Amino acid sequence: MFKAVKFLSAYDLQLMFYCKIGSETQFSFQDGKLDYFFHSYNNYRITERTIEIPIIGYYLKKLTPKNVLEIGNVSNHYYDFFRKIRPDNTDVVDKYEKGFNVINQDITDYHPDKKYDFVFSISTFEHMDEDRRVQSAITEKREECNTCVAIENMKYVVNQLLQQGSTFIITIPLGQSPEFDISFLRGDLKEITCKSYQTYLMVRTSELKWIQSFEQIKEIPHYPESIKNSKFVGVNHLLVIKINT
Repeated sequence: MFKAVKFLSAYDLQLMFYCKIGSETQFSFQDGKLDYFFHSYNNYRITERTIEIPIIGYYLKKLTPKNVLEIGNVSNHYYDFFRKIRPDNTDVVDKYEKGFNVINQDITDYHPDKKYDFVFSISTFEHMDEDRRVQSAITEKREECNTCVAIENMKYVVNQLLQQGSTFIITIPLGQSPEFDISFLRGDLKEITCKSYQTYLMVRTSELKWIQSFEQIKEIPHYPESIKNSKFVGVNHLLVIKINT
């Protein structure tokens, strides 16, 4: 006789994880609490998506923008979460990933006939300097590379794609892009012409728990040391950048 096999639903899996972490179903961000995000695509509460998605959702709900641009095709993979809070006419620009209604261009080659009142990007900008290294066959030491493509591209978004009085939210793992880490520690975000900007550091303190840290960052381990020497597999420090124009 064949023994019946029970397949666990997404809800069952989520319940198993919640049982594992007890009451830790929320994390602190700014002055409030957000629910950890669980999804069967690339996130069983063990990747940075568990906090990135609700943080972006928080701003979408708070700001209720009408004209939205996403840089990097991420939110489409979590349509069931975003469908009620992200405008249907949201534009998505991703240089490489193909998808329905995804514009395959480098962000600096994107010249729409409009500007946006909200732009967001989820774990995308840390790849931009790596892309430059590959394309340009750069041979100098990374620490000697004075130009950070990620920062330059942020400037382009603020100067060319955002309306005045609008918001740009970027989530970016630290320790993944030496160029960005060096540029960030050097204070290069101050070079972006904007009304104001804030940074929020999220730190993973256990396999399934993140906290907001208010300590000043003085050093960022560079990849691959950031992975090899990390307490937990994957990203352990996530930076949230909020730029207001």
